[in-house]
Amino acid sequence: MSEEKNLKSFTKDSVHLQLYPTIDNSSNFSQYKPNVNVINIIDIIRNICSGALSIRKKHNIRTRMPLGYIKIFGLDNSILDENLINILKEEINVKDIIFLQNKDIKIDNNIKLNFKNLGAKIGSRMNNIMNTIKQNDFQILDNENILCNGFELINNQDFVSIKTLSNQAFDSSSEDYNLVNNNIAIVVSIVTNENLESEGIARDFVRIIQTIRKDKNFNINHKINISHNSKDNVVLDAILKYNNYIKEQTLADSITFVENLEKINNSFFIDDTEINISIE
Repeated sequence: MSEEKNLKSFTKDSVHLQLYPTIDNSSNFSQYKPNVNVINIIDIIRNICSGALSIRKKHNIRTRMPLGYIKIFGLDNSILDENLINILKEEINVKDIIFLQNKDIKIDNNIKLNFKNLGAKIGSRMNNIMNTIKQNDFQILDNENILCNGFELINNQDFVSIKTLSNQAFDSSSEDYNLVNNNIAIVVSIVTNENLESEGIARDFVRIIQTIRKDKNFNINHKINISHNSKDNVVLDAILKYNNYIKEQTLADSITFVENLEKINNSFFIDDTEINISIE
């Protein structure tokens, strides 16, 4: 459509054969400038999602397993509308998002000195610098260097700052954290329960059905009947509990247990349980 429209203004057979149009400097192109605020917000959302997914990976929690909640420290939730919050929930696969202020969090700066680099610079003052750093008696400057005993240490050259979240901000037995940037941190629940497990299994079941539909080249509107042979009580309970959800997501009229279901192609695994599924 765009090519057809542009061809009305050009003489070539295709817009791809045209030279770039010249810009009329007298025109007002301010309306086409990128919205910096929106870009910054999207970058923050992307970093939050990346931090949450890395926590999942660290604790071997599959992405289709819903998490109970995520706490976000230091982000003004007024900059996020309902659509952006829903995007966050969907991308992280979390049931609830809790926004907390900076005052509710404490980030500890652990300084690791580069002795080889510093030794050549400060010589005999090294011991004094080391003792001052151990006592946390230093100032972090705006450029992220640190001022220690009147000497400015260069970040990522004279030292490395390893930031960690204070233990008072999260429960290490049920939560884990990630630092999104210098001002924002996230704490994610890593504990699952029966309801979350069931929903995760149902999502995995839907994923398998969608894969089979694609492999069979089914039309997007094609109604199906699902047969499976899982005898695992946890899987069976999840399929029963989320029966309507599975049908809606897969356009299924029925979901039936068939004990002697013939193996087709490869078996699938849901929560380490082997299952054979057939659709028609």
